[in-house]
Amino acid sequence: MRILPIILFLAFPAARAVSQEQPGWKLVFHDEFDSAALNRDKWMDAYPWGRSICSTGELCYYTPGANYGFADGALTLYTRKESIRAKAIEYEADDKALCDNRPNLRTFEYTSGMIYSKQEFLYGYFEIRFRVSKGRGLWPAFWLYGSDSDEIDVFELFGDELDKIGTNIHYQGECMCHGRDIQLKNGKMLSRQFNVMAVEWKPGLVIWFLNGDTIRTQAHDFTRPMHVIANTSVDWKVGGQSKRKLRKMFPAAFEIDYIRVYQRDFPKGRQMGLHSIKAKWTPAKVLIGKSGNGLHRRAMAPPKGTLPVVRKMAGKKHQQ
Repeated sequence: MRILPIILFLAFPAARAVSQEQPGWKLVFHDEFDSAALNRDKWMDAYPWGRSICSTGELCYYTPGANYGFADGALTLYTRKESIRAKAIEYEADDKALCDNRPNLRTFEYTSGMIYSKQEFLYGYFEIRFRVSKGRGLWPAFWLYGSDSDEIDVFELFGDELDKIGTNIHYQGECMCHGRDIQLKNGKMLSRQFNVMAVEWKPGLVIWFLNGDTIRTQAHDFTRPMHVIANTSVDWKVGGQSKRKLRKMFPAAFEIDYIRVYQRDFPKGRQMGLHSIKAKWTPAKVLIGKSGNGLHRRAMAPPKGTLPVVRKMAGKKHQQ
């Protein structure tokens, strides 16, 4: 499989990061996480179909009403080393064999937190300001997800490789060849300071930004609305570590200062829209084991190249 050098993406004309002051954009959704509780009008704390997913090898259970906290104007999603016996897919029978050939009712050795927007968005600029914990087996992500397994990964991080930012897109029948790792010059920046990641999604094109700099572009025409998700999963790499190291690593934190969505008008016939989640969900059975559906693929490391210098961002609540 041929992976294009990341330097090729930087040859495109630089796009501008969106701000509240930039003309032509409207802030259509945001959460500054200034309250002391999760805004249930905006977020769910699990997938619509359940509290885990087997097709990606997740080892954690997203505990209802738990594993998130609020302080200093930020949301923290916690990941803990603790056992819980529960169903991965809420609407399936206890003994139903899932895509990993294990029964639906199982014992999870880790729990975690997530937020899943009740609204869907068609096109726009999706931005998060965040900081993550380091540790082998941690898998924080900020991503968009829609029907037919359409997916844009703003970022996927691996806690023992925080010198790389994984970016990706997924869709039905894809080649599974769109993963790109963005190599950072400062491997400690994602855990020691707050950073801003964003994507601009428009007809035919997705553009990734890190702290205001364009870091990647990818041509693809997603035409269906998607939900906004932030979560930390736990993958197989957590195994084989000493109890001392695990005690030091957990609880892990994914701190989120804010999440914002901006939109603007496109030419006639390609208008953007907002869609509310239905009161009753149709079970998303497409996610339970069909090849490639919603699967986060580990991005291959790009060839060495010169990346743009990452600018530091001043924050409204948190000092870098």
